[in-house]
Amino acid sequence: MRLRVLIVCYEFPPIGGGTGRALSNLLWEYTNCKDLSIDVLTSHSGRGVRTERYSDNVWIYRIGVKKKSLHYWSMAEILSWHFKAWIYYKRLHLWDYDLVHSFYGFPTALFAYFTRRKVPYIISLRGSDVPGFNKRAVIPKKLNLKIWQCAKSIVCNSSYLAKLAGLRSSVIIPNGVNSKQLKRHTEDNKLTVLTAGRLIKRKRIEMIIKACKGHNLLIAGDGPEKKSLMSMSDGNVKFLGHVENMDHVFDVSDVYISASKHEGMSNSILEAMASGLPLIVSSCSSELINGNGYVADSAEEIKICLSKIDKKNQSTASTDFAKCFSWQKTANEYIEVYKKALEVCEVSHRNYIQLGVVK
Repeated sequence: MRLRVLIVCYEFPPIGGGTGRALSNLLWEYTNCKDLSIDVLTSHSGRGVRTERYSDNVWIYRIGVKKKSLHYWSMAEILSWHFKAWIYYKRLHLWDYDLVHSFYGFPTALFAYFTRRKVPYIISLRGSDVPGFNKRAVIPKKLNLKIWQCAKSIVCNSSYLAKLAGLRSSVIIPNGVNSKQLKRHTEDNKLTVLTAGRLIKRKRIEMIIKACKGHNLLIAGDGPEKKSLMSMSDGNVKFLGHVENMDHVFDVSDVYISASKHEGMSNSILEAMASGLPLIVSSCSSELINGNGYVADSAEEIKICLSKIDKKNQSTASTDFAKCFSWQKTANEYIEVYKKALEVCEVSHRNYIQLGVVK
């Protein structure tokens, strides 16, 4: 008998960033699990509803929303999609599903919270859905707490995120990464440094620019801080804009830096690891350092760490550590969460019967 799961996530490639990419990789692994049937409620840029057959056991239902940028969500666009998706969600035969998986917290998990008497749900916290992570996100604390309390399980993609959320009993399931070949190394003392991500204040790109004087710096990504960052840059900094396939960029780089103030489990850091790049990361990503780089939280600290980079040994350490993170492992751990959530429901149901609550 197939386990039927409805996944709700407002972004999915080509729309969105890390959350959509993570879900896409997770679904790819689910296609190999024939005992699992998945429907995904997500978005597309445009009007109406589009239905896609992803595989024999995975279907995707895209609710149209007018978007200015495929890789950035304004608050108005987020609210617009949730309003339209809620209308569609209510029309679904929810009794046909064993579980709802909200692949994002507030406001997406509101759907599952409102229908919790029909079907149980779990939540995956991704980052900006946690209070205190993103100043732009307005999350009502009391309502958010109720949504979390009614979930059968809450999954965080990093221990840092679980700590920020104040969750002691959450499940930690990190993102995965596809294995890659070890990159070649140059003997040049002048490093080519790479950072990637949305150009917003939380990423603290200005700190990286200050620290990388005397080195070549590649910045992949776009965002509202681009003009300001370009004004403080000199000839050693190259802005690449949005890059769809990062493989070539990883191949020409020597070290990867992430200076984010807050981060969940960064896909870009994992991909840099798998590409054999030594890392310099801020404290929120320190769990990804295992002999493959350093933790630094200021421009001066980053500068010192750059002088200590061991391209050969730390590159090998990055590649070895990346093998601990695979999408297959991530998918298997999520399936176990699904099963345990339903076991909890079955135990609760039996207890109600014994108490005479349910006949």
